[in-house]
Amino acid sequence: MPNNPLDKILGWLRAGYPQGVDKSNYIALFGVLHRSLTPEEVEYLVLELHRGQGGIDSAIPEERVREAIRETVHEQPSQADVLRVLERLESAGWPGEQASCPVAD
Repeated sequence: MPNNPLDKILGWLRAGYPQGVDKSNYIALFGVLHRSLTPEEVEYLVLELHRGQGGIDSAIPEERVREAIRETVHEQPSQADVLRVLERLESAGWPGEQASCPVAD
């Protein structure tokens, strides 16, 4: 069991997206994460996904990933996209919409 709450979230993200996050889900995923996390925490998670097994293309420099986060954070996901991402994460054990924080047990 991870000690860092962000590692628990990272585990859910990796379980929900074992092949990496689809480009069509970036905006909705960032929207879901930003509901309960700080921008720094979101950046940590995205960079860990980028670095880790099953993450996004490791040939992309980390600074480009940070730029993409900054560009994407201001876009609003559609409700359908958010629901699709939540369903995928909930299938991996994410606590869901009712939880006030994704790290709550």
